[in-house]
Amino acid sequence: MKYFIPAWYYTEGWWHDRARPYYDASHTKSEFDDMVSLMGMYYNNDKPFHMIVLNYFTDLRTFLYRNQLFETSYWSVFDNIQGFEQLTPKPIDFRDLNWPEGTDFIYTPYTVRAITSESTYSIIHFSQTGYLIWIESYTDKVKTHRYVFDDRGVLSSIVSFNANNEPILLKLMSVDGDVVLTEDIQTGIVTIEEGYRDQFSQVQYQTMPELIEERLKGYLSKLPKAQVIAASDERHLAVLNRIISSENLTYSVFTKRNKVISEQMLDAMLHANHWIVDTQENEKLLEQNKPSDLLRVTPFNTQMMSGVSSQLYDTYIGVNIDGIEEQRVLNIVDDLVEYVKDNERMKITLITREDAYTKQYLNQVIEDINTYFLEQEDNFELFNKEEIEAAKVIKLISVPFENDLIKAISEIRLLIDLNQEPDLFLQICCISAGIPQVNSRETDYVLDNVNGMIINNDEDLILALNFYLAVLKNWNKSLAYTMKLTQKYASINIIEQLERFIEGEAYEKKV
Repeated sequence: MKYFIPAWYYTEGWWHDRARPYYDASHTKSEFDDMVSLMGMYYNNDKPFHMIVLNYFTDLRTFLYRNQLFETSYWSVFDNIQGFEQLTPKPIDFRDLNWPEGTDFIYTPYTVRAITSESTYSIIHFSQTGYLIWIESYTDKVKTHRYVFDDRGVLSSIVSFNANNEPILLKLMSVDGDVVLTEDIQTGIVTIEEGYRDQFSQVQYQTMPELIEERLKGYLSKLPKAQVIAASDERHLAVLNRIISSENLTYSVFTKRNKVISEQMLDAMLHANHWIVDTQENEKLLEQNKPSDLLRVTPFNTQMMSGVSSQLYDTYIGVNIDGIEEQRVLNIVDDLVEYVKDNERMKITLITREDAYTKQYLNQVIEDINTYFLEQEDNFELFNKEEIEAAKVIKLISVPFENDLIKAISEIRLLIDLNQEPDLFLQICCISAGIPQVNSRETDYVLDNVNGMIINNDEDLILALNFYLAVLKNWNKSLAYTMKLTQKYASINIIEQLERFIEGEAYEKKV
């Protein structure tokens, strides 16, 4: 049995609730990470595992559902504190709550406003799935309280605000509707309410992480030999190191979470006997500090995808533009446009996982290119909207979510990613879709001149395009090789590699 500890934390006060209304900008960012992927592999292969959640997480069930982990077995620190562990979900309708007589509800595109008197009103917020998430109360247009609802249909906490709209107190509720504890958000001090003090070792804790550590220690004491795979996150390393023995602890380094690995973080990670990393760059950085017991393994598994690029009338060339400086992107676009001029039915798809707003410098460039190609068409002045759209040769797509990215990759014939460290998820997607890649450095996922080409400079880009797009034999050779890689990086093989690395001889005996 493996125990996973993710780091799905809110930026300010990692233990605080990360649930936000559906219109919040946080919902435009991908939630997918190494923990989601690894647990998904274990689940899909019927391998036993358990998840431990350290932070207050009122929409955890919704989060797990979005990431195909809804049936995951888990233990939550805050469910344990609040007595929610056996809680049966139930629907809740805000109109059924105990509103003052005469309350008027005003419906807006984003929220519902409940007018309770001349000087008081409440704003009702909802999650992405339509669940009640917050009710915020106002007096004389000043926010006073936020009532936070769990996605299982119960009041979970009450947050109090001061006159400056700053949260000052957090009261966690029990399953019976009582206050279990109060956190002074400004000082960090946690005070246990009198009726619940027999369930805690202290009446008062200096910080919430101190209380989290106490509860986690109590839970893990019943599992003395539990093998824990934890997200490497500086915010919880100290807590885990004090509780979990070195031989039972593995830290997972993930580039999108661990953009910067500080010396302090490295020192804390040394407690764990095993480290797993996702990229060659991270492996090179970390092997200087831990030359043994370090494994580079992709946290993403390959799955056979039904690529449709060969069925499309046009040939789409995909370009990952994230991580590349603006002028270089523009130069690459210029080269590709010249290639498209010389080769009919070719089109360019610029791919970003960021908000398209961050790539505004490309808007006019794309418009000018499409206008040029449109004007080459006979009688273009008479084109309708569909014909104008069909005449476009370049587009920019924003695909922050993995499912959207997978769909985009299925339609392209070849992917260009000239980053010093190619996007790992993109590389795995290309293998799954059976399409060649053009990169600027060697990786485990591309064999030069077989399922891709490694170019030393951008001037060789056209050579790579001709190699795979002008000669069908080369493209088919790439497809055949990626089918072999699909087996190599299948989820069951990744799991076996991970188990063998962590358990060593014990795993061999089990096998």
